[in-house]
Amino acid sequence: MNALTPDTLLTLPIGDLTALSSEVLCYLHHDATAQCTAAQALVDYLEQTLKSKYAARANALRHVLGKDADIVQFDDDGIRITVNWPTTIEWDQMALAAIARRLVTQGEDPADTLDLTYHIPETRFNAWPDTLKTAFAKARTVRITLPEFRLARRHTGGAP
Repeated sequence: MNALTPDTLLTLPIGDLTALSSEVLCYLHHDATAQCTAAQALVDYLEQTLKSKYAARANALRHVLGKDADIVQFDDDGIRITVNWPTTIEWDQMALAAIARRLVTQGEDPADTLDLTYHIPETRFNAWPDTLKTAFAKARTVRITLPEFRLARRHTGGAP
């Protein structure tokens, strides 16, 4: 097989690739991972460059528009620059629990106002005695996610 580049590799059927030796697949996987790492480093560097070049202008525009977050846009040499400050909402769980208790004492159903979710950290569950685990086992579902593959050359004697 000729030298495999990312461009040629992506044109081959997976069945053809599965016929490659484990050593070749290991090399290709490591090479692709290294390229991803290098590409991500480049993207991160360019993002820092954009931040350095445009953050002050975007912040000034955001303040002029009276926005704490959201999107601002401006042009720079014919290029539309869009800067987004996404928001993440966090709720104080202790305060919400107190509100839920207060709703119950007032005869209200907290489920009409709040979405209630119960969660048990897996490390805590695993530390429980079997009797407690058994009581909760019917409420626990383990979902298997996609597998992750790692390939590494095994060294047999001698220097690695």
